[in-house]
Amino acid sequence: MIVAQGGIARGYALYLHEGKPVLAVREHQRLVCITASQAPPGRFRLEARLARGGATSLAVDGKTVASGQGPGLLAAQPKEDFCVGCEKRRTVGDYDGKALFKGVLS
Repeated sequence: MIVAQGGIARGYALYLHEGKPVLAVREHQRLVCITASQAPPGRFRLEARLARGGATSLAVDGKTVASGQGPGLLAAQPKEDFCVGCEKRRTVGDYDGKALFKGVLS
């Protein structure tokens, strides 16, 4: 887990699965996930975008590595905690919320 906020009704999470960046967005209990096709090597800059019309994308070092159609912007602020490196409560997506990020975030 890199960063997450939200839970089973609404929220977002940015995490690595088998080294591949994933963006999970949930709105009105509908989950949309986009995943990069490969794990970035070494140190990298990761950017997630969620646009008003639902365009969702992930970029590694400025290059788009995954895109899709999400639910759009979240209608309200998620009520659950904002978490960095872990997720303390209910998870936004279908992943193990207890997994701690073991890399370095800056």
